Amino acid sequence: MTLQPYVIQASFGRIAFTLISMIALQFVCFKFLEFSDYITPLFIIVVIVFSIVFPFSIYMFWMIIQHRTPRIIFNLEDFEVIQYTRKAKIKYADITSFNLERHETNYRTTAYEPERKLFLYSAHPIQVVDIFARTTTEPIFQVQQGLLINNEQILETAMLLYILCQNKAKSRPAIFHKLNNKQFKFTDYLNQKDIANFTYDQKLNKKFNARK
Repeated sequence: MTLQPYVIQASFGRIAFTLISMIALQFVCFKFLEFSDYITPLFIIVVIVFSIVFPFSIYMFWMIIQHRTPRIIFNLEDFEVIQYTRKAKIKYADITSFNLERHETNYRTTAYEPERKLFLYSAHPIQVVDIFARTTTEPIFQVQQGLLINNEQILETAMLLYILCQNKAKSRPAIFHKLNNKQFKFTDYLNQKDIANFTYDQKLNKKFNARK
């Protein structure tokens, strides 16, 4: 039987919050343009904002209808990050280290806690492909909440990568079997001290030795 990948989908709450915010912003822009009689610098700014937000909201609706929302797919040998128009595939064996950090947001009105960011470092260049077929091949990749995944999902991604990178390929099928059958517990693979560090540290560094 083929082993099913484990998928972390974009947070429904974040998608809904983003869409509602964009619709509200479009409404405000439309009303401003409707009652504006003169072309002013503010008028031009509103036009620019509207021209950016409107197509992006259409794109998000298309993503939802086509089931192409951002996600992280864990496979047996590698994992794939699909991020709007970008995608990147990285082998576990190539990951040399990662940093899990928390950053204060610049937005005063947000209800979210400081955002987590996960920086992945690879022994080989990481190919990132976007919708226009351009590629970048830097040995670092960043996963953050702009992907529409929440803080806990960023944390889950880091902890799963730590476990999958530490375990050899032959022991991973058992991990995936538990993940897909909702029987997975981090305490089976990490001790309480490790989990406490993942949960509370503002910055967490993990390095990996060469493995097969």
